[in-house]
Amino acid sequence: VSQHITDFSLIEEFPDFGWDWQGISQNKLLVDNPIFVRKGFLGEFPFTNNLKWSEILKIITNLDFINSNLEQFHNVTNYESQVEFWEQLTQREERQFVFDNYTFPWDWSYLTENSEVETILDSLSNDELVEKWDWRIATRKLDKETILEKLENFARFMDWEFLITEIFTIENELSMDKELPRI
Repeated sequence: VSQHITDFSLIEEFPDFGWDWQGISQNKLLVDNPIFVRKGFLGEFPFTNNLKWSEILKIITNLDFINSNLEQFHNVTNYESQVEFWEQLTQREERQFVFDNYTFPWDWSYLTENSEVETILDSLSNDELVEKWDWRIATRKLDKETILEKLENFARFMDWEFLITEIFTIENELSMDKELPRI
């Protein structure tokens, strides 16, 4: 039923029916209807959070509406129910849009993996943005010279287990009279 329904007013009228939300979210007859998508995305349905927005996003080709209403969507949905949506959207977005809107729950592991070292280093000037990176990944992307050069800036973020076991040596960086006092 859920994949074949053509009129979303039935879902509005009976939101507590045992709908297959995955099927509704994949139902092209519904998701091709801009009114259904708009009302759902803006939280005008009591079942907005039940929809699988990652499935609906697969069908949406233009992100203009999504981007201009992300704040509203974020406010009316539960992140845990929409993790796949945010992961997919992260992969589709322009990086600058993500960095300009870094307060949303983007997939920062994906972003860290797919960002240049310079981009990560440039974020040092923004205390909130720099904390978003996945530093287990970022630490592995930085060379030893950059780490030592920026040690004071990065100390609280670094993956120290990796640095101590793979990068630094006891004879050099970890000796008391070398870099260790800077940490």
